Amino acid sequence: KMASNVQFAPDCFIAQSPATAIRGQITIGAGTVIHPAVTIIAEGGPIIIGDNNLIEEQTVIINKSTGSVLVIGNGNVFEVGSRVESSTIGDDNVIEAKAVVGPQAVIGNNCRIGAMC
Repeated sequence: KMASNVQFAPDCFIAQSPATAIRGQITIGAGTVIHPAVTIIAEGGPIIIGDNNLIEEQTVIINKSTGSVLVIGNGNVFEVGSRVESSTIGDDNVIEAKAVVGPQAVIGNNCRIGAMC
């Protein structure tokens, strides 16, 4: 289920499934791959996803912050079941399986975020 106001680069790949939900003002960059059963919701403000990201199954990316933009850089990996609500994710990060990045967190570049760390 993808909303009509989602903009995506022609060479990104989005695997649709009944469990996939992509809603709100969302931009998806070139070379980004989105696996099935992913939830991306721009509830409070837009989400901008850069180039060459990998978003694996059951990942949830949600922007609940009214009036702010959730910006995800380039070359990031969001492993299975990860959850992101932060306002900024830089470049070349790994958000490991089942890790949660809360709304007050700002992630720079070349970071590895583990679950329960």
